[in-house]
Order: sequence, then C-alpha cells, then structure tokens
Amino acid sequence: MAGAALIVDYTLTVAVSIAAGVGQLTSAYPSTAPYVIPMCLGILLIITALNLRGLGEGARAFLIPTLLFIIGSWPSSLLD
Repeated sequence: MAGAALIVDYTLTVAVSIAAGVGQLTSAYPSTAPYVIPMCLGILLIITALNLRGLGEGARAFLIPTLLFIIGSWPSSLLD
C-alpha cells in the first residue's frame, strides 16, 4: 500500500511540475503555445531517462537548475 501511494504521489508530482513549468514557458513566450504537449512529453522523456540512469546521475543533472532556482528566488532584501 505504501509503495503504491509513493508511485502515485511521484507520478502526480512530476505531472504537475512539468505542466506548471511548461505553462510558465508558454506564458513568457506565447509563440511556444502550440508546442505544449511536445514540450511536456520531451521533458518527461528527459526526466525518465535520468531516473533510469540512477540516483547519482539524476541528482547531478538537477543540481544546477535547482541551485539557480533557489538563488533566483532568494529575497533581494537578504542580499543587501
């Protein structure tokens, strides 16, 4: 039961994250709107390939984007 819950949770987390990210891209670049589904599937394919390569490969691949997100969302008042 716990294993099934984890699989469902991970699947929904990935689906929502990809949809939100592609939604942000199409919001910033409206000309990419016709390519929403191919972009979602491409990102899903990349994430799947990284996960199949192993935990270390996936962690290294997502390290830089995660750090850039954290630094980019850091409140500017703390940087002064």
